[in-house]
Amino acid sequence: MTNVEITEKRVTWAELFFDLVYVFAVTEVSSLLHADYSWTGVLRALIVFVPIYWSWVGTSVLANTQDLSGPEVATAVDAL
Repeated sequence: MTNVEITEKRVTWAELFFDLVYVFAVTEVSSLLHADYSWTGVLRALIVFVPIYWSWVGTSVLANTQDLSGPEVATAVDAL
């Protein structure tokens, strides 16, 4: 067995800000659904929600797998 040193990864302020933005976006989708309870309203809310969800997933995966201290990755996260 090899000795692999595990370093602690800390959350940056930018990641916390983006999480807050996504929470606000999901809140807005829920208010969109609240305005129209029909199947059309559900479909409209899903059409808005799915891209928001996948952009959050992509941002989270990128932030967790890459080192955000470099300017290239930090710019990519900021661009999302």
